[in-house]
Amino acid sequence: ELIRERNFMRNEQALKVERSQEIDGVIQRFQLLEEHYISDLERLDSICEAGTFIYMLPNSPCLHCGALPESQDHSKDCSANIAPTINAAVAEKNKILRLKSELGHTINDLRSEALYVENIIPGIDGKLKLLESEIEEISPIFKESPITFSEILEKRSFLKEIISSYEQI
Repeated sequence: ELIRERNFMRNEQALKVERSQEIDGVIQRFQLLEEHYISDLERLDSICEAGTFIYMLPNSPCLHCGALPESQDHSKDCSANIAPTINAAVAEKNKILRLKSELGHTINDLRSEALYVENIIPGIDGKLKLLESEIEEISPIFKESPITFSEILEKRSFLKEIISSYEQI
């Protein structure tokens, strides 16, 4: 029973250590993703800022098509019409901010789980040491016993046969 419990605890220990390593790896990858989100947000901020400056430029020839100010029609699709680009950048920025927020919650949850797992591992280690010492105390008894384990199994089989015969009778 002690050996069975020790094996169970070893398995639990291995699972907890493996889970702890998995969590560490996932957190590292999520932190990289968060850095990409920050980079994307900075890029989108630059696009919005540049678009605002271009939009505020005094009436001058179109930077893209060369149309004079009196000939420019901002209701048409000219690549100089920066408003749709700014709107798209703002929408993308809002989406990334939402994703970044969700990612932050996920990272916090993973850190909580990592802390929980790391706090469980020492308890499992202690339990394993206790089981090992109990097994060590018992093992000399079995080693010094004149009857081997195989002999006990043979006697057990023999007794089962006798009980079976008795039940038949």
